Amino acid sequence: MAPDPEQPLHANLLSYARSIQTGEALFYGRRAQETLIEAGSLRDQALQPALVHETSVRGQIGNYISEAKSQEFNLEQANLQTIDRAKLPVGCDGLVLKFAVQFLPHAMEPHACDDPQVATNLKAFAQRYAERGGFELLARRYLWNLLNGRWLWRNFLIAEDKWIYLLAGSGASRKQVVLEANPEAIERERYPGDEALAEQVPGFAETADRIAQALRGSGNPVTYEVVGEGTLPELAEVFPSEEYLAGEKANEIQRRRGNPNHAGKVLSSITIPDRSGQSLRQPTFHPQKVGNAIRCVDEWYDDEVAYGAVAADPYAALTTRAVALRGPGEGSFYDFLTKKGRRKAMIEALEAAETEAMGDAHFVMANLVRGGVFGGKE
Repeated sequence: MAPDPEQPLHANLLSYARSIQTGEALFYGRRAQETLIEAGSLRDQALQPALVHETSVRGQIGNYISEAKSQEFNLEQANLQTIDRAKLPVGCDGLVLKFAVQFLPHAMEPHACDDPQVATNLKAFAQRYAERGGFELLARRYLWNLLNGRWLWRNFLIAEDKWIYLLAGSGASRKQVVLEANPEAIERERYPGDEALAEQVPGFAETADRIAQALRGSGNPVTYEVVGEGTLPELAEVFPSEEYLAGEKANEIQRRRGNPNHAGKVLSSITIPDRSGQSLRQPTFHPQKVGNAIRCVDEWYDDEVAYGAVAADPYAALTTRAVALRGPGEGSFYDFLTKKGRRKAMIEALEAAETEAMGDAHFVMANLVRGGVFGGKE
């Protein structure tokens, strides 16, 4: 049954749990001359944790200064500071990143909603979207982003001979590779099409179908371990997440390091013991950074500048470009929930259009898959 476009889809209290649950991505070095994948499974003995360490550097002042005689900066002196740096260990000739991702059916209904009618309407909308095959389209795009290596971010550019593996399995049995791909051969800016991916990656369609079933709740949740590897020389610098620091935490690090102007770069890491029991810092990607890459499926925005696929967020904000491709009143997520005309057009397209043409519905459901707090007074 089609949702009623006259019925509201927004409430003061409205939230969805994440349907794509990612873990921390861990950085490793691949030991020289070691094979990462053997007999279809990951060889853990080929991995050695990458390292984060503090280092002191003699930098220069390079930021814009408007006054000729600045009292804040001494331009003639070195900009001494202590920062974090991440690198591969000695004896490793490659970079390996791995993380776990789980697909869940949380977009099928709100996690919290203070209006029973809105909750019923949203469930009806999600159910109709599932019946029209919408989750199959989203699943193929999420899988595309796992295989094209977008989640490697800056590390994609520095590594050579890259490969991506999806492994599945549980219990006593070792995880087995279910998909592998050369990310260099896959278009990354825009979705290349189902046929192209099915030809480049055997098993792509079947894996995407399993993800779609998990997202719509017609199958069990699915979990994959995603592994990316590429060739790099030993001690090469790698690029994990950076921590955002403010307040007393930033002041504490600044005092400890002795940096005159700021705390300096602090990289995301976990503490692990080495073979002698000493503590080491292993670099990581934040789950949010990995999730952002997986969610780069929105190609349905209307903008004169072609930015390619962007993350499915309510306002499609690209903070690195200081633009929001879907401002309020310009096709934002909330416009389709609150504005009757937008809602009616979306639901009519959901009923009449081919799956590929249901862009507004795909955008809205991708945001519900993303999850978050969406409520607020209109």
